Amino acid sequence: MSGHANMITGIVYLPEGDRVATCSRDQTVRVWDATTGEEEGEPMEHGTVVNCVGVTKDGKRILSGGFDSKLRVWEVETHKLAEVWEGHELLIYSVTISPDGEFVASGDGGGRIVIREAKSGGEIRHSFETRSTVESLCFSPSGEKIASSHYHVIRVFDVATADLVLGPIKAHEHFVVSVLWSLDGSYLFSGSSDRTVCKWDSVTGDAVGEPWQLEGHTAEIYSLALSPDGTRISSASQDKTVRFWDTDSGGPVGEPLEHAGAVRALAFSPSGEFIAGGVSDKTLSIWRVPCPIPEHRPVKTFSGHEGRVWSIAFHPDGKQLVSCAEDNFIRIWDLETGEEDGKPLEGQGKDMYNVLLLPDRKRLASGGVDKMVRIWDLESREVVAELRGHTESVRWLDVSLDGRYLASGSFDTKIKIWDLETGAIERDTMSMTADIYFVKFSRDGTKLLAGSNGDGMSIWDWRSGELLVGPIDEGNGTIRSVLWLKDDEELLCASSKGTLRRWDALTGNPIGEPFKAHEEILYYLTMSGNGKYLATASGDDTVKVWDAETLEQLVVLSHGGDANYVTFSPDDKFLASACDDKQIYLWDLSQMEAMKQSDNASFLDVRHRSTDGRSTN
Repeated sequence: MSGHANMITGIVYLPEGDRVATCSRDQTVRVWDATTGEEEGEPMEHGTVVNCVGVTKDGKRILSGGFDSKLRVWEVETHKLAEVWEGHELLIYSVTISPDGEFVASGDGGGRIVIREAKSGGEIRHSFETRSTVESLCFSPSGEKIASSHYHVIRVFDVATADLVLGPIKAHEHFVVSVLWSLDGSYLFSGSSDRTVCKWDSVTGDAVGEPWQLEGHTAEIYSLALSPDGTRISSASQDKTVRFWDTDSGGPVGEPLEHAGAVRALAFSPSGEFIAGGVSDKTLSIWRVPCPIPEHRPVKTFSGHEGRVWSIAFHPDGKQLVSCAEDNFIRIWDLETGEEDGKPLEGQGKDMYNVLLLPDRKRLASGGVDKMVRIWDLESREVVAELRGHTESVRWLDVSLDGRYLASGSFDTKIKIWDLETGAIERDTMSMTADIYFVKFSRDGTKLLAGSNGDGMSIWDWRSGELLVGPIDEGNGTIRSVLWLKDDEELLCASSKGTLRRWDALTGNPIGEPFKAHEEILYYLTMSGNGKYLATASGDDTVKVWDAETLEQLVVLSHGGDANYVTFSPDDKFLASACDDKQIYLWDLSQMEAMKQSDNASFLDVRHRSTDGRSTN
């Protein structure tokens, strides 16, 4: 893509992935259509050489910094200059925006770092000296820290206080041109003009393994970029190539990309499917990433159960995970360390089928083969109540939104509602004709839905015991899991045939056709707290994450056996899954939009997207 009159020095994708912004020594900032290669609108005239460019999280404003020591803020749609932010006295080398979009950080040739609010006015929060040129800046994934690279060192600062919390780390013998954080924030990566990348523990500053020798590059490195899924680092070099490296091993992946000029700047598309390179011959190129999208890997694996893990639940504070399994134990896990937190809670049967944390955050409930519902005190790890009444295994539990009532469904075909304050049975007249697999209160707490192995699902007014809807026969396998949607007026059901289907919760009529989500039985279905995503767990050894509105498949997470259960963390940044292989897996979904793999049929239509590679000079 031609248009600049001098080499490109910086590049960034806009959040939607359909446009790219570049800056250049020709003193301009330009916006390009990432599909057609056409320049959009007029160039934005910065007035001096521009070294760096960034875009706000909402995609509405572009920031540029350069030789005039000022940050200029441009409106994306009009290309008009909106603001000029002061704060530096020397030329600006780097600019970056925090993951939550709240802050902008910039670094200059004298070593000053300025952290300011990203909103209009750009109010400065911190301005401090490091006494050496700031080559690059990168916020941690949490936004709580910021890393900077300088001549030979990297430093890490606390964003809230501007205190130095790590370093200076003597990283390389030559210029450190880029610093990056791993996707989970555990590691830092530094890239040097000496053609090496080093990996560092972000807490201790210790080196992790030996420096990566970027074999294949024959000249100095200009910049690095991290893929949105965190599995690859790309490197741009004076040798006119872009190469890709595995973030775990440091080994090369895929084939190098070649260009007619030295590649100065890099940016992955939000999907990770494409990479854009700014080149010294004044052109912008966009390539399809030449290495396959790797299998997503869990950030933590929790091992300790001696049987299939049936159910898991996050503590509301997001710091612990609770699990129950075939081994008759409930285990509590520390999410930060990945270790078991304290002694396990032991039942009195073979299987513990279901566990959930009660809204008071002090107790949990469990059901299993011993036919009882047990209430446990989290602090003492002791049983504080045994709710007796079922004559077969308790398969499923659900708690009302106000935390007052607990519903239990059993293989004895009975449903019971328990008063958690007294332990008494509030209602026990609801039943089905076969083993009950799930029970679920409506969001308003007035209705109860249950599904069985033989007669579909039914909806009751649980206080009166009146059957309102059903039995609903899915006709496409046993319904195994369900969600209430749209103010309790619709249901989304998961079946043993691997399908999802919507139902009218008022009439019991189906809405649309079944949607094939998995090749094998679909065990569990859940929705993120923000309502944007669905997750499904299946006997095909996968968990899949979907766009809740369109049912577009976003990511597939492979397991070592049947995936029995899946749940989102309270902040929706992580997903935990329970597996037949006795493990629990924690997956980082903080970059959900970047993890899209392919378009799939939605409920309403089939969408098609071009798969052609793009490169325009």
